[in-house]
Amino acid sequence: MPQQGLINLLPLRKALSELEKQIVNLQGKSGELERRSRLASAMLDATREISSSLSFPAVINQILDGTQNLLGARCSSIMLFDREVNELRVVGSRGIDSETVRELRFRAGEGIAGYVLDSGDPILIEDASHDERFVLRNGHTPKAESIACVPLRDSGRVLGVLSMDKPLDARDPLSEDELAYLIFLADHAAVALKNARLHEDLAHRVTQLSTLYEVGSALTSVLNVDRLLSKIIDGVVQVTGAQICSLMMLDTDRNCLRVRVAKGLTASMMKKINIPIGEGISGHVAKTGEPLLIADIENHPLFKKRSLKKYSSSSLLTVPLKIKGKVMGVLNVNNKQPAGVFTAEDQNLLTLFANQASVLIENANLYENMERLATTDGLTGLAVHRHFQETLDEELRRAKRFQRPLSLMMMDIDHFKILNDTYGHQTGDYVLREVARLVMRVGRRKDDIMGRYGGEEFIAALIETPKRGALRAAERFRTAVQEQPFCHKGKKMSVTISAGVSNYPEDADTREALIRVADECLYLAKDSGRNLLGYVDKSGTKRIYRPANRKSSSDSASKVATKGSRTTARSSMMAKAT
Repeated sequence: MPQQGLINLLPLRKALSELEKQIVNLQGKSGELERRSRLASAMLDATREISSSLSFPAVINQILDGTQNLLGARCSSIMLFDREVNELRVVGSRGIDSETVRELRFRAGEGIAGYVLDSGDPILIEDASHDERFVLRNGHTPKAESIACVPLRDSGRVLGVLSMDKPLDARDPLSEDELAYLIFLADHAAVALKNARLHEDLAHRVTQLSTLYEVGSALTSVLNVDRLLSKIIDGVVQVTGAQICSLMMLDTDRNCLRVRVAKGLTASMMKKINIPIGEGISGHVAKTGEPLLIADIENHPLFKKRSLKKYSSSSLLTVPLKIKGKVMGVLNVNNKQPAGVFTAEDQNLLTLFANQASVLIENANLYENMERLATTDGLTGLAVHRHFQETLDEELRRAKRFQRPLSLMMMDIDHFKILNDTYGHQTGDYVLREVARLVMRVGRRKDDIMGRYGGEEFIAALIETPKRGALRAAERFRTAVQEQPFCHKGKKMSVTISAGVSNYPEDADTREALIRVADECLYLAKDSGRNLLGYVDKSGTKRIYRPANRKSSSDSASKVATKGSRTTARSSMMAKAT
Protein backbone atom coordinates (compact mmCIF):
# COMPACT_ATOMS: atom_id res chain seq x y z
CA MET A 1 0.00 0.00 0.00
CA PRO A 2 2.66 2.72 0.84
CA GLN A 3 4.50 2.03 -2.42
CA GLN A 4 1.38 2.43 -4.49
CA GLY A 5 0.74 5.90 -2.95
CA LEU A 6 4.29 7.08 -3.72
CA ILE A 7 3.95 6.22 -7.43
CA ASN A 8 0.82 8.26 -7.81
CA LEU A 9 2.60 11.48 -6.53
CA LEU A 10 5.17 11.67 -9.37
CA PRO A 11 2.80 13.15 -12.01
CA LEU A 12 1.73 15.70 -9.49
CA ARG A 13 5.32 16.76 -8.83
CA LYS A 14 5.99 17.09 -12.54
CA ALA A 15 2.90 19.19 -12.95
CA LEU A 16 3.93 21.39 -10.05
CA SER A 17 7.45 21.81 -11.54
CA GLU A 18 5.99 22.78 -14.91
CA LEU A 19 3.66 25.19 -13.23
CA GLU A 20 6.59 26.81 -11.42
CA LYS A 21 8.41 27.28 -14.72
CA GLN A 22 5.36 28.89 -16.28
CA ILE A 23 4.98 31.16 -13.28
CA VAL A 24 8.66 32.24 -13.58
CA ASN A 25 8.21 32.76 -17.31
CA LEU A 26 5.08 34.82 -16.73
CA GLN A 27 6.87 36.83 -14.09
CA GLY A 28 9.69 37.53 -16.57
CA LYS A 29 7.25 38.58 -19.23
CA SER A 30 5.41 40.70 -16.73
CA GLY A 31 8.67 42.38 -15.76
CA GLU A 32 9.53 42.98 -19.40
CA LEU A 33 6.06 44.37 -20.02
CA GLU A 34 6.41 46.56 -16.98
CA ARG A 35 9.84 47.74 -18.17
CA ARG A 36 8.48 48.50 -21.63
CA SER A 37 5.54 50.27 -20.09
CA ARG A 38 7.84 52.44 -17.98
CA LEU A 39 10.07 53.13 -21.00
CA ALA A 40 7.08 54.02 -23.15
CA SER A 41 5.77 56.33 -20.43
CA ALA A 42 9.18 57.95 -20.01
CA MET A 43 9.47 58.28 -23.79
CA LEU A 44 6.10 60.02 -23.95
CA ASP A 45 7.18 62.41 -21.18
CA ALA A 46 10.41 63.10 -23.02
CA THR A 47 8.69 63.81 -26.35
CA ARG A 48 6.18 66.12 -24.63
CA GLU A 49 9.05 68.04 -23.07
CA ILE A 50 10.89 68.16 -26.38
CA SER A 51 7.80 69.38 -28.25
CA SER A 52 7.09 72.12 -25.70
CA SER A 53 10.46 73.89 -26.13
CA LEU A 54 11.23 76.59 -28.70
CA SER A 55 14.91 76.88 -27.80
CA PHE A 56 17.01 75.11 -30.43
CA PRO A 57 19.90 74.24 -28.06
CA ALA A 58 17.41 73.03 -25.42
CA VAL A 59 15.66 70.74 -27.93
CA ILE A 60 19.03 69.29 -29.00
CA ASN A 61 19.99 68.54 -25.39
CA GLN A 62 16.59 66.98 -24.58
CA ILE A 63 16.82 64.64 -27.58
CA LEU A 64 20.33 63.54 -26.65
CA ASP A 65 19.22 63.05 -23.02
CA GLY A 66 16.53 60.69 -24.32
CA THR A 67 19.03 58.54 -26.23
CA GLN A 68 21.28 58.18 -23.20
CA ASN A 69 18.97 58.16 -20.18
CA LEU A 70 16.15 56.15 -21.75
CA LEU A 71 17.88 53.98 -24.35
CA GLY A 72 21.31 53.67 -22.71
CA ALA A 73 23.36 54.93 -25.65
CA ARG A 74 27.12 55.09 -25.23
CA CYS A 75 27.43 57.70 -27.98
CA SER A 76 24.74 59.65 -29.80
CA SER A 77 24.57 62.51 -32.27
CA ILE A 78 22.16 64.72 -34.19
CA MET A 79 23.21 65.74 -37.70
CA LEU A 80 21.25 68.22 -39.80
CA PHE A 81 21.52 68.68 -43.54
CA ASP A 82 23.06 72.02 -44.53
CA ARG A 83 21.72 72.81 -48.00
CA GLU A 84 24.19 75.66 -48.49
CA VAL A 85 27.13 73.22 -48.55
CA ASN A 86 25.14 70.04 -49.33
CA GLU A 87 26.41 68.20 -46.22
CA LEU A 88 25.25 66.63 -42.98
CA ARG A 89 26.81 68.46 -40.02
CA VAL A 90 26.75 67.65 -36.31
CA VAL A 91 24.64 70.10 -34.29
CA GLY A 92 24.83 68.14 -31.02
CA SER A 93 26.49 65.03 -29.64
CA ARG A 94 27.22 63.00 -26.50
CA GLY A 95 30.19 60.74 -25.88
CA ILE A 96 32.11 61.91 -29.01
CA ASP A 97 35.34 63.90 -28.73
CA SER A 98 35.38 67.42 -30.19
CA GLU A 99 38.01 66.63 -32.83
CA THR A 100 35.88 63.82 -34.24
CA VAL A 101 32.79 66.05 -34.15
CA ARG A 102 34.57 68.66 -36.29
CA GLU A 103 35.37 66.01 -38.91
CA LEU A 104 31.93 64.40 -38.99
CA ARG A 105 30.55 65.69 -42.27
CA PHE A 106 28.74 63.48 -44.77
CA ARG A 107 27.24 64.03 -48.16
CA ALA A 108 24.15 62.11 -49.25
CA GLY A 109 25.05 58.44 -49.65
CA GLU A 110 28.35 58.78 -47.77
CA GLY A 111 28.73 56.66 -44.61
CA ILE A 112 25.89 55.25 -42.55
CA ALA A 113 24.43 58.71 -41.86
CA GLY A 114 24.64 59.64 -45.54
CA TYR A 115 22.93 56.38 -46.46
CA VAL A 116 19.99 57.12 -44.13
CA LEU A 117 19.80 60.70 -45.45
CA ASP A 118 19.74 59.46 -49.03
CA SER A 119 17.34 56.52 -48.54
CA GLY A 120 15.15 57.98 -45.79
CA ASP A 121 15.08 54.54 -44.13
CA PRO A 122 16.09 53.73 -40.54
CA ILE A 123 18.88 51.21 -40.11
CA LEU A 124 20.12 48.90 -37.31
CA ILE A 125 23.61 47.42 -37.71
CA GLU A 126 24.62 44.72 -35.24
CA ASP A 127 28.37 45.16 -35.86
CA ALA A 128 29.24 48.40 -37.66
CA SER A 129 32.94 47.50 -37.85
CA HIS A 130 32.09 44.95 -40.56
CA ASP A 131 29.79 47.25 -42.50
CA GLU A 132 31.29 48.80 -45.64
CA ARG A 133 29.28 51.98 -45.04
CA PHE A 134 31.08 52.64 -41.75
CA VAL A 135 33.47 55.57 -42.32
CA LEU A 136 36.55 55.75 -40.14
CA ARG A 137 37.76 59.07 -38.75
CA ASN A 138 41.21 60.10 -37.48
CA GLY A 139 42.66 56.75 -38.61
CA HIS A 140 41.05 54.96 -35.65
CA THR A 141 40.62 51.19 -35.69
CA PRO A 142 36.91 50.30 -36.03
CA LYS A 143 35.31 49.15 -32.78
CA ALA A 144 32.86 46.31 -32.44
CA GLU A 145 29.65 48.22 -31.83
CA SER A 146 26.03 48.20 -32.84
CA ILE A 147 24.60 51.33 -34.42
CA ALA A 148 21.06 52.58 -34.92
CA CYS A 149 20.53 55.52 -37.26
CA VAL A 150 17.12 56.97 -38.12
CA PRO A 151 15.98 59.88 -40.28
CA LEU A 152 14.65 63.14 -38.84
CA ARG A 153 11.72 63.63 -41.16
CA ASP A 154 9.18 66.43 -41.45
CA SER A 155 6.41 66.48 -44.05
CA GLY A 156 8.18 63.80 -46.05
CA ARG A 157 11.45 65.74 -46.17
CA VAL A 158 14.55 64.42 -44.38
CA LEU A 159 16.04 67.21 -42.24
CA GLY A 160 18.89 65.12 -40.86
CA VAL A 161 19.62 61.96 -38.88
CA LEU A 162 19.61 60.81 -35.24
CA SER A 163 22.07 58.05 -34.39
CA MET A 164 23.27 56.13 -31.35
CA ASP A 165 25.57 53.21 -30.65
CA LYS A 166 26.33 50.62 -27.97
CA PRO A 167 29.23 48.20 -27.57
CA LEU A 168 28.45 44.60 -28.62
CA ASP A 169 29.16 43.32 -25.11
CA ALA A 170 26.60 45.64 -23.54
CA ARG A 171 24.12 44.07 -21.12
CA ASP A 172 21.23 45.20 -23.29
CA PRO A 173 22.56 45.54 -26.89
CA LEU A 174 20.62 47.43 -29.50
CA SER A 175 17.54 45.62 -30.71
CA GLU A 176 14.58 46.16 -33.00
CA ASP A 177 12.62 47.39 -29.97
CA GLU A 178 15.14 50.15 -29.28
CA LEU A 179 15.20 51.03 -32.98
CA ALA A 180 11.43 51.46 -32.79
CA TYR A 181 11.79 53.71 -29.74
CA LEU A 182 14.51 55.73 -31.52
CA ILE A 183 12.20 56.18 -34.55
CA PHE A 184 9.42 57.33 -32.20
CA LEU A 185 11.80 59.81 -30.56
CA ALA A 186 13.10 61.01 -33.95
CA ASP A 187 9.59 61.66 -35.32
CA HIS A 188 8.79 64.01 -32.46
CA ALA A 189 12.33 65.45 -32.47
CA ALA A 190 12.12 66.43 -36.15
CA VAL A 191 8.97 68.52 -35.59
CA ALA A 192 10.43 70.09 -32.45
CA LEU A 193 13.71 70.91 -34.22
CA LYS A 194 11.87 72.47 -37.14
CA ASN A 195 9.70 74.63 -34.85
CA ALA A 196 12.68 75.67 -32.72
CA ARG A 197 14.72 76.55 -35.83
CA LEU A 198 11.83 78.59 -37.25
CA HIS A 199 11.47 80.43 -33.96
CA GLU A 200 15.22 80.99 -33.76
CA ASP A 201 15.39 82.17 -37.39
CA LEU A 202 12.47 84.54 -36.83
CA ALA A 203 14.08 85.99 -33.71
CA HIS A 204 17.39 86.34 -35.59
CA ARG A 205 15.62 88.01 -38.51
CA VAL A 206 13.89 90.47 -36.18
CA THR A 207 17.24 91.25 -34.54
CA GLN A 208 18.90 91.76 -37.92
CA LEU A 209 16.13 94.04 -39.18
CA SER A 210 16.22 95.97 -35.94
CA THR A 211 20.00 96.35 -36.29
CA LEU A 212 19.54 97.37 -39.93
CA TYR A 213 17.03 100.04 -38.91
CA GLU A 214 19.20 101.34 -36.07
CA VAL A 215 22.34 101.46 -38.23
CA GLY A 216 20.46 103.11 -41.09
CA SER A 217 18.95 105.71 -38.77
CA ALA A 218 22.38 106.52 -37.33
CA LEU A 219 23.86 106.92 -40.81
CA THR A 220 21.27 109.42 -42.06
CA SER A 221 22.80 112.19 -39.95
CA VAL A 222 26.33 111.72 -41.39
CA LEU A 223 27.05 114.02 -44.35
CA ASN A 224 30.84 113.70 -44.52
CA VAL A 225 31.60 111.03 -47.13
CA ASP A 226 34.71 109.56 -45.45
CA ARG A 227 32.99 109.33 -42.04
CA LEU A 228 29.90 107.85 -43.68
CA LEU A 229 31.89 105.11 -45.47
CA SER A 230 33.60 104.14 -42.18
CA LYS A 231 30.26 103.92 -40.41
CA ILE A 232 28.81 101.86 -43.27
CA ILE A 233 31.60 99.29 -42.80
CA ASP A 234 30.86 99.20 -39.06
CA GLY A 235 27.21 98.61 -39.93
CA VAL A 236 28.10 95.76 -42.30
CA VAL A 237 29.96 94.01 -39.46
CA GLN A 238 26.93 94.39 -37.17
CA VAL A 239 24.45 93.17 -39.76
CA THR A 240 26.39 90.21 -41.22
CA GLY A 241 28.87 89.16 -38.51
CA ALA A 242 31.72 89.32 -41.05
CA GLN A 243 35.32 89.56 -39.84
CA ILE A 244 36.64 90.85 -43.16
CA CYS A 245 34.71 93.39 -45.22
CA SER A 246 35.55 96.12 -47.68
CA LEU A 247 33.77 98.93 -49.47
CA MET A 248 35.08 99.57 -52.97
CA MET A 249 34.11 102.61 -55.03
CA LEU A 250 34.17 102.90 -58.79
CA ASP A 251 36.97 104.98 -60.31
CA THR A 252 35.28 106.07 -63.55
CA ASP A 253 38.47 107.59 -64.98
CA ARG A 254 40.39 104.31 -64.78
CA ASN A 255 37.35 102.00 -65.02
CA CYS A 256 38.32 100.06 -61.91
CA LEU A 257 37.34 99.48 -58.27
CA ARG A 258 39.41 100.86 -55.40
CA VAL A 259 39.07 100.11 -51.69
CA ARG A 260 37.89 103.19 -49.78
CA VAL A 261 37.41 101.60 -46.33
CA ALA A 262 37.80 98.08 -44.92
CA LYS A 263 37.86 95.90 -41.82
CA GLY A 264 40.40 93.11 -41.47
CA LEU A 265 42.69 94.48 -44.22
CA THR A 266 45.91 96.42 -43.66
CA ALA A 267 46.46 99.84 -45.21
CA SER A 268 49.15 98.42 -47.51
CA MET A 269 46.80 95.68 -48.72
CA MET A 270 44.07 98.25 -49.40
CA LYS A 271 46.41 100.36 -51.55
CA LYS A 272 47.42 97.35 -53.66
CA ILE A 273 43.85 96.33 -54.52
CA ASN A 274 42.90 97.74 -57.90
CA ILE A 275 40.30 95.62 -59.71
CA PRO A 276 39.31 96.33 -63.34
CA ILE A 277 35.56 96.22 -64.00
CA GLY A 278 34.57 92.72 -65.10
CA GLU A 279 37.55 90.96 -63.50
CA GLY A 280 37.44 88.86 -60.33
CA ILE A 281 34.47 88.57 -58.01
CA SER A 282 34.12 92.28 -57.21
CA GLY A 283 34.68 93.32 -60.82
CA HIS A 284 32.05 90.82 -61.98
CA VAL A 285 29.47 92.20 -59.53
CA ALA A 286 30.31 95.79 -60.57
CA LYS A 287 29.81 94.85 -64.23
CA THR A 288 26.57 92.87 -63.84
CA GLY A 289 25.05 94.91 -61.00
CA GLU A 290 23.90 91.65 -59.37
CA PRO A 291 24.91 90.23 -55.96
CA LEU A 292 27.08 87.12 -55.85
CA LEU A 293 27.02 84.54 -53.03
CA ILE A 294 29.83 81.97 -53.16
CA ALA A 295 29.92 78.94 -50.85
CA ASP A 296 33.51 77.95 -51.74
CA ILE A 297 35.71 80.76 -53.08
CA GLU A 298 38.81 78.54 -53.37
CA ASN A 299 37.17 76.54 -56.16
CA HIS A 300 35.31 79.39 -57.82
CA PRO A 301 36.58 80.40 -61.29
CA LEU A 302 36.37 84.15 -60.47
CA PHE A 303 38.60 83.81 -57.39
CA LYS A 304 42.23 84.36 -58.39
CA LYS A 305 44.37 84.62 -55.23
CA ARG A 306 43.96 81.10 -53.93
CA SER A 307 46.82 81.30 -51.42
CA LEU A 308 45.51 84.19 -49.30
CA LYS A 309 45.65 83.04 -45.69
CA LYS A 310 43.32 85.76 -44.44
CA TYR A 311 40.31 83.72 -45.53
CA SER A 312 39.42 81.38 -42.67
CA SER A 313 36.01 80.76 -44.24
CA SER A 314 35.40 79.59 -47.78
CA SER A 315 32.19 81.59 -48.09
CA LEU A 316 32.09 85.09 -49.59
CA LEU A 317 29.29 87.53 -50.37
CA THR A 318 29.53 90.58 -52.65
CA VAL A 319 26.67 93.00 -53.35
CA PRO A 320 26.59 96.10 -55.56
CA LEU A 321 26.11 99.68 -54.40
CA LYS A 322 23.72 101.19 -56.95
CA ILE A 323 21.97 104.50 -57.43
CA LYS A 324 19.35 104.96 -60.16
CA GLY A 325 20.38 101.60 -61.63
CA LYS A 326 24.06 102.57 -61.99
CA VAL A 327 26.78 100.81 -59.98
CA MET A 328 28.88 103.16 -57.83
CA GLY A 329 30.77 100.44 -55.92
CA VAL A 330 30.52 97.08 -54.14
CA LEU A 331 30.44 95.67 -50.61
CA ASN A 332 32.48 92.49 -49.94
CA VAL A 333 32.11 90.35 -46.78
CA ASN A 334 34.04 87.25 -45.68
CA ASN A 335 34.81 85.14 -42.58
CA LYS A 336 31.32 85.04 -41.05
CA GLN A 337 31.24 84.77 -37.26
CA PRO A 338 30.38 82.55 -35.54
CA ALA A 339 32.05 80.21 -38.01
CA GLY A 340 29.71 79.49 -40.86
CA VAL A 341 28.73 80.33 -44.41
CA PHE A 342 26.73 83.22 -45.77
CA THR A 343 23.18 82.35 -46.72
CA ALA A 344 20.54 83.64 -49.13
CA GLU A 345 19.05 85.45 -46.14
CA ASP A 346 22.40 87.21 -45.55
CA GLN A 347 22.44 88.19 -49.22
CA ASN A 348 18.92 89.68 -49.02
CA LEU A 349 19.76 91.56 -45.84
CA LEU A 350 23.07 92.94 -47.12
CA THR A 351 21.38 93.96 -50.38
CA LEU A 352 18.79 95.94 -48.39
CA PHE A 353 21.60 97.56 -46.42
CA ALA A 354 23.57 98.31 -49.61
CA ASN A 355 20.53 99.97 -51.22
CA GLN A 356 20.12 102.20 -48.18
CA ALA A 357 23.86 102.92 -48.02
CA SER A 358 23.96 103.84 -51.73
CA VAL A 359 21.34 106.57 -51.25
CA LEU A 360 23.20 107.91 -48.21
CA ILE A 361 26.53 107.97 -50.10
CA GLU A 362 24.90 109.82 -52.99
CA ASN A 363 23.34 112.34 -50.59
CA ALA A 364 26.66 112.88 -48.82
CA ASN A 365 28.43 113.37 -52.16
CA LEU A 366 25.80 115.91 -53.21
CA TYR A 367 26.13 117.71 -49.88
CA GLU A 368 29.92 117.87 -50.15
CA ASN A 369 29.65 119.10 -53.74
CA MET A 370 27.23 121.83 -52.69
CA GLU A 371 29.49 122.73 -49.79
CA ARG A 372 32.45 122.81 -52.15
CA LEU A 373 30.56 125.08 -54.56
CA ALA A 374 29.74 127.39 -51.66
CA THR A 375 33.38 127.59 -50.57
CA THR A 376 35.29 127.07 -53.82
CA ASP A 377 35.52 129.29 -56.88
CA GLY A 378 34.10 127.40 -59.84
CA LEU A 379 36.61 128.75 -62.35
CA THR A 380 39.88 128.43 -60.46
CA GLY A 381 39.16 125.85 -57.76
CA LEU A 382 40.46 128.23 -55.09
CA ALA A 383 38.58 129.31 -51.97
CA VAL A 384 35.94 132.00 -52.55
CA HIS A 385 36.33 135.40 -50.91
CA ARG A 386 33.99 134.79 -47.96
CA HIS A 387 35.35 131.33 -47.12
CA PHE A 388 38.93 132.63 -47.29
CA GLN A 389 38.11 135.46 -44.88
CA GLU A 390 36.52 133.05 -42.38
CA THR A 391 39.45 130.64 -42.60
CA LEU A 392 41.96 133.46 -42.26
CA ASP A 393 40.23 134.58 -39.05
CA GLU A 394 40.59 131.05 -37.61
CA GLU A 395 44.25 130.76 -38.59
CA LEU A 396 45.08 134.20 -37.18
CA ARG A 397 43.48 133.28 -33.83
CA ARG A 398 45.53 130.08 -33.82
CA ALA A 399 48.73 131.99 -34.64
CA LYS A 400 48.11 134.36 -31.71
CA ARG A 401 47.30 131.50 -29.31
CA PHE A 402 50.46 129.56 -30.14
CA GLN A 403 52.62 132.64 -30.88
CA ARG A 404 53.41 131.52 -34.43
CA PRO A 405 53.94 133.76 -37.49
CA LEU A 406 51.43 134.01 -40.32
CA SER A 407 52.03 135.71 -43.66
CA LEU A 408 49.57 137.00 -46.25
CA MET A 409 50.24 137.40 -49.95
CA MET A 410 48.06 139.22 -52.49
CA MET A 411 48.65 138.80 -56.23
CA ASP A 412 47.22 140.54 -59.26
CA ILE A 413 47.56 139.62 -62.95
CA ASP A 414 49.25 142.51 -64.74
CA HIS A 415 47.30 144.27 -67.53
CA PHE A 416 44.48 141.70 -67.29
CA LYS A 417 41.85 144.12 -68.69
CA ILE A 418 43.96 144.71 -71.80
CA LEU A 419 44.40 140.92 -72.18
CA ASN A 420 40.63 140.40 -71.86
CA ASP A 421 39.84 143.16 -74.36
CA THR A 422 42.46 141.90 -76.81
CA TYR A 423 41.88 138.14 -76.75
CA GLY A 424 38.37 137.81 -75.29
CA HIS A 425 36.86 136.54 -72.06
CA GLN A 426 37.45 132.85 -72.84
CA THR A 427 41.16 133.50 -73.06
CA GLY A 428 40.90 135.58 -69.87
CA ASP A 429 39.29 132.62 -68.10
CA TYR A 430 42.06 130.35 -69.39
CA VAL A 431 44.72 132.69 -67.95
CA LEU A 432 42.92 132.84 -64.59
CA ARG A 433 42.78 129.03 -64.42
CA GLU A 434 46.43 128.61 -65.38
CA VAL A 435 47.67 131.21 -62.90
CA ALA A 436 45.59 129.58 -60.14
CA ARG A 437 47.05 126.19 -61.09
CA LEU A 438 50.59 127.55 -60.86
CA VAL A 439 49.90 129.21 -57.50
CA MET A 440 48.53 125.88 -56.20
CA ARG A 441 51.42 123.88 -57.61
CA VAL A 442 54.54 125.95 -56.92
CA GLY A 443 55.67 125.81 -53.33
CA ARG A 444 52.24 125.47 -51.74
CA ARG A 445 52.23 123.50 -48.49
CA LYS A 446 49.39 121.37 -47.18
CA ASP A 447 48.15 123.84 -44.55
CA ASP A 448 48.42 127.00 -46.69
CA ILE A 449 45.15 128.56 -47.87
CA MET A 450 44.70 129.88 -51.40
CA GLY A 451 41.77 132.00 -52.54
CA ARG A 452 40.40 134.08 -55.40
CA TYR A 453 39.92 137.51 -53.93
CA GLY A 454 38.03 138.98 -56.85
CA GLY A 455 38.45 139.50 -60.59
CA GLU A 456 42.10 138.87 -61.44
CA GLU A 457 43.29 139.03 -57.81
CA PHE A 458 44.45 136.05 -55.76
CA ILE A 459 45.26 135.81 -52.06
CA ALA A 460 47.21 133.27 -50.00
CA ALA A 461 47.65 132.72 -46.27
CA LEU A 462 50.99 131.06 -45.52
CA ILE A 463 50.61 129.28 -42.18
CA GLU A 464 53.48 129.45 -39.65
CA THR A 465 55.58 131.34 -42.20
CA PRO A 466 57.81 134.32 -41.28
CA LYS A 467 58.12 137.27 -43.65
CA ARG A 468 61.41 136.06 -45.13
CA GLY A 469 59.84 132.72 -46.06
CA ALA A 470 56.76 134.45 -47.48
CA LEU A 471 58.89 136.70 -49.69
CA ARG A 472 60.75 133.69 -51.08
CA ALA A 473 57.46 131.89 -51.75
CA ALA A 474 55.94 134.95 -53.45
CA GLU A 475 59.05 135.32 -55.61
CA ARG A 476 58.73 131.66 -56.67
CA PHE A 477 55.09 132.27 -57.65
CA ARG A 478 56.00 135.43 -59.59
CA THR A 479 58.87 133.72 -61.41
CA ALA A 480 56.76 130.63 -62.23
CA VAL A 481 54.08 132.76 -63.89
CA GLN A 482 56.63 134.86 -65.77
CA GLU A 483 58.36 131.77 -67.16
CA GLN A 484 55.17 129.84 -67.98
CA PRO A 485 54.33 129.82 -71.72
CA PHE A 486 50.63 130.73 -72.08
CA CYS A 487 48.87 129.65 -75.28
CA HIS A 488 45.12 129.55 -75.91
CA LYS A 489 43.54 128.56 -79.21
CA GLY A 490 46.84 129.08 -80.98
CA LYS A 491 47.42 132.51 -79.46
CA LYS A 492 50.62 132.89 -77.45
CA MET A 493 50.84 135.54 -74.76
CA SER A 494 53.11 136.67 -71.97
CA VAL A 495 51.59 136.89 -68.48
CA THR A 496 53.08 138.32 -65.29
CA ILE A 497 51.83 139.04 -61.80
CA SER A 498 52.52 141.66 -59.16
CA ALA A 499 52.34 140.74 -55.46
CA GLY A 500 52.35 142.24 -51.99
CA VAL A 501 53.25 140.55 -48.69
CA SER A 502 52.27 141.29 -45.09
CA ASN A 503 53.04 139.43 -41.89
CA TYR A 504 51.71 138.79 -38.41
CA PRO A 505 53.06 139.90 -35.99
CA GLU A 506 55.53 142.22 -37.79
CA ASP A 507 53.11 144.33 -39.87
CA ALA A 508 49.62 143.87 -38.39
CA ASP A 509 47.66 141.89 -35.80
CA THR A 510 44.15 141.83 -37.32
CA ARG A 511 42.74 140.29 -40.48
CA GLU A 512 41.70 143.69 -41.85
CA ALA A 513 45.12 145.21 -41.21
CA LEU A 514 46.97 142.27 -42.76
CA ILE A 515 44.89 142.55 -45.93
CA ARG A 516 45.32 146.34 -46.07
CA VAL A 517 49.12 146.16 -45.76
CA ALA A 518 49.41 143.35 -48.34
CA ASP A 519 47.16 145.31 -50.74
CA GLU A 520 49.22 148.51 -50.35
CA CYS A 521 52.40 146.54 -51.03
CA LEU A 522 50.76 144.99 -54.10
CA TYR A 523 49.91 148.40 -55.52
CA LEU A 524 53.42 149.64 -54.78
CA ALA A 525 54.62 146.76 -56.99
CA LYS A 526 52.16 147.73 -59.75
CA ASP A 527 53.02 151.42 -59.53
CA SER A 528 56.72 150.49 -59.67
CA GLY A 529 56.38 148.86 -63.09
CA ARG A 530 54.53 145.55 -62.42
CA ASN A 531 55.94 141.99 -62.32
CA LEU A 532 57.35 142.96 -58.92
CA LEU A 533 56.88 142.10 -55.25
CA GLY A 534 56.20 144.68 -52.51
CA TYR A 535 56.72 144.29 -48.76
CA VAL A 536 57.32 146.30 -45.54
CA ASP A 537 60.88 146.41 -44.26
CA LYS A 538 61.92 146.40 -40.60
CA SER A 539 61.69 150.18 -40.40
CA GLY A 540 58.04 150.11 -41.51
CA THR A 541 58.80 151.37 -45.02
CA LYS A 542 57.14 149.74 -48.04
CA ARG A 543 59.74 148.55 -50.55
CA ILE A 544 60.20 146.39 -53.62
CA TYR A 545 61.71 142.98 -52.88
CA ARG A 546 64.80 142.29 -54.96
CA PRO A 547 66.52 138.98 -54.33
CA ALA A 548 70.23 138.85 -55.13
CA ASN A 549 69.78 136.51 -58.11
CA ARG A 550 67.12 138.64 -59.79
CA LYS A 551 68.01 141.03 -62.60
CA SER A 552 66.99 144.67 -62.16
CA SER A 553 64.32 146.24 -64.36
CA SER A 554 64.88 149.72 -65.74
CA ASP A 555 61.39 150.85 -64.78
CA SER A 556 61.25 149.37 -61.27
CA ALA A 557 63.75 151.10 -59.04
CA SER A 558 63.43 150.62 -55.29
CA LYS A 559 60.44 152.89 -54.93
CA VAL A 560 59.22 153.94 -51.49
CA ALA A 561 55.50 154.53 -50.93
CA THR A 562 54.38 157.67 -49.15
CA LYS A 563 51.80 157.74 -46.39
CA GLY A 564 49.29 159.63 -48.53
CA SER A 565 49.34 157.08 -51.32
CA ARG A 566 46.13 156.54 -53.29
CA THR A 567 46.25 152.87 -52.31
CA THR A 568 45.26 153.55 -48.73
CA ALA A 569 41.60 154.36 -49.35
CA ARG A 570 41.10 151.37 -51.68
CA SER A 571 42.82 148.97 -49.25
CA SER A 572 40.56 149.94 -46.37
CA MET A 573 37.53 149.06 -48.50
CA MET A 574 38.96 145.67 -49.51
CA ALA A 575 39.73 144.75 -45.89
CA LYS A 576 36.08 144.80 -44.87
CA ALA A 577 34.74 141.31 -44.19
CA THR A 578 31.95 140.08 -46.40
